[in-house]
Amino acid sequence: MRLPDPIRDVLLSFCPAEWRREHAPESPPLVLSAATWGGLLQFLLFGLLSAVRYRAYMAHRIAQLAGYLQGSSAVTQSGGVVFLTVEYFFYPLSLLLAYFAVEGFLRFAAGLITSEVFPTLPLFLLDKVMRRRAQQVREKELSVLPADHVEHLGEGRLLVASPLEKSAWNETVTIVIEGSWYRVEEIRRGKAPRPFEYVLAPCPEGRVLRRVEEYTPPADDLMV
Repeated sequence: MRLPDPIRDVLLSFCPAEWRREHAPESPPLVLSAATWGGLLQFLLFGLLSAVRYRAYMAHRIAQLAGYLQGSSAVTQSGGVVFLTVEYFFYPLSLLLAYFAVEGFLRFAAGLITSEVFPTLPLFLLDKVMRRRAQQVREKELSVLPADHVEHLGEGRLLVASPLEKSAWNETVTIVIEGSWYRVEEIRRGKAPRPFEYVLAPCPEGRVLRRVEEYTPPADDLMV
């Protein structure tokens, strides 16, 4: 079920830039506005929660230490407040509330000053983990695939059979193989495990070079 576009755009305001490129928002200005003013709301909300928690914590700890601090000097009492403040931030929840307050301010400032969408840290980290995992899966899949096979067809033409599609190989690309220049003459369907076959022909003189790609054949297919 697809979310309504405004709700979807608001949710995208918390996401990394890669997610917004892959799932284009309906209204980029709405995403920026949601990140900016949502960041301000986040700062105020978590700042208030952090302040309330800090006040309650300090009142509780000072009551516990009242017997030790009573009658002490102002320097000792000030030092005690500093110590208790540091102690307060040893609690994970205290750090979490403080972080999200700071993050909210950064989101607000980035949107207001530089018109940038500052993502929230949990989604940013989730994106990194997901992409790293996808890369590992991709590398594992590629590791079990056979290498390309390059075969001479005569008259200087080559057949490159590959297990993966070479999407950049088309009539506009010029392919350099061991110092020789080739064009894609034909793309055809092959047999497993190399279902993608590319017939390459020597480039004619005067060919316009629009895009050049260098290709290195597998070691056992080096041409002589």
